[in-house]
Amino acid sequence: MNLWAFARSALHLSHAEFLDLTPRQYSALSDAQSVVTQQNELLFAQLTAATINYSTLHPKDPVQVDALMPSRWDAKRVTKRVNRKKVAADIRSVVSFYKALQERKGKKQ
Repeated sequence: MNLWAFARSALHLSHAEFLDLTPRQYSALSDAQSVVTQQNELLFAQLTAATINYSTLHPKDPVQVDALMPSRWDAKRVTKRVNRKKVAADIRSVVSFYKALQERKGKKQ
């Protein structure tokens, strides 16, 4: 349903045109639309950055164009790999702490 909605709203395809597309054609149109969106974002981001950076009360550090482009926000997010051995060691240490705590409580009673 999302593919159909995107085809109708962003690509301006009719229902029949959407049904006639192959997956490869749809992907090509979708990629082309993505390029158009990024070009528009770049133009507005440049204009906005210039307005901010050259205004009377401009910030000390100039605003970067990428900071004003939503399509590039996700690309900047770097996902760190989880060190599973460290996570396991941390869990073991917590479990052993509470196990020792319970053993002490059991000895006191």
